[in-house]
Amino acid sequence: MPGITIVSVSFKSASYLGPLLENLRRKAADAAALRVHVVDNTSGNDPDITRLLGSVEGARLVPFDTGKARGSRAHALGLDFALGAVETEYAVIVDPDIHVFKQGWDRLCVAELERHGAFAIGAPYPAWKVGKYHDFPSPPFCFFRVQPFRELRAGFVPFGSNRFEDARALVTRQVGRLGNALTRRRYERSALLRRYAAWAEHRLGVFGPDTGWRVAEAAHARGWKSVLFEPALSTPEDAAAAAAEDGARAALACLRHEFELYTYQGEPVMTHKYGSGAAPWRTARSSDVELWRECIRRVESTETKGSS
Repeated sequence: MPGITIVSVSFKSASYLGPLLENLRRKAADAAALRVHVVDNTSGNDPDITRLLGSVEGARLVPFDTGKARGSRAHALGLDFALGAVETEYAVIVDPDIHVFKQGWDRLCVAELERHGAFAIGAPYPAWKVGKYHDFPSPPFCFFRVQPFRELRAGFVPFGSNRFEDARALVTRQVGRLGNALTRRRYERSALLRRYAAWAEHRLGVFGPDTGWRVAEAAHARGWKSVLFEPALSTPEDAAAAAAEDGARAALACLRHEFELYTYQGEPVMTHKYGSGAAPWRTARSSDVELWRECIRRVESTETKGSS
């Protein structure tokens, strides 16, 4: 296997990164080919992440001063900073709060890039995050070829280049998302709102230019292909199944309903907790990390029994 660098940005995220790195190594076809670059966005003031990375083979911890930047901008600046030091053929950007189900995820990603002649593979923003890009892998899981990425000369910083562009985008988002009326739950439940969202994105384009949109646009401008995992859309039946049943089927229903679940070639490939995002996208239990981890445990327990 060629070398792969795992890149993640931490802001007091040690409690997520520990399980994530163990998960990625355990599920890798070739764990020895993995390198780890973690950017500490507390400027080196998080002793927990320092202790954690000190015990991870092949890991590099990089303190980073975000200056006045906060939130998505600070996260994206950390990603750009880390990617400048990557020396492997491939890199994968991951949010700390993801879990990969797919055994041999590294081999799958490399093989699919080769098979499709693609630049990147990963998880796009779900359709219910209206106004964001849905045709390119997003930061929760974005696996790509490093040398072509450098040729793009495009960073991950979101939003506009100045206050005027930010203000214009804010107004456009309010129009495109009907203020805060177009929530995740309403999108999932209303065919009319889903049609409106598709129309708004067609007319307005990417009116929520979140982290990575410049990379996505630059890749599209060059005609580079990407391979996408499929975001699973929750249905009303998922809530009932998650509450009334046990086992993997109910756990997958809960992941679809409360968190984010992605499939590839008909199988669950990863989940993203995403409990701290914008209010329109939250669910009643999207911040419940114990529920998220219990669902993962139930899915993997069934997978292990089925393979034994």
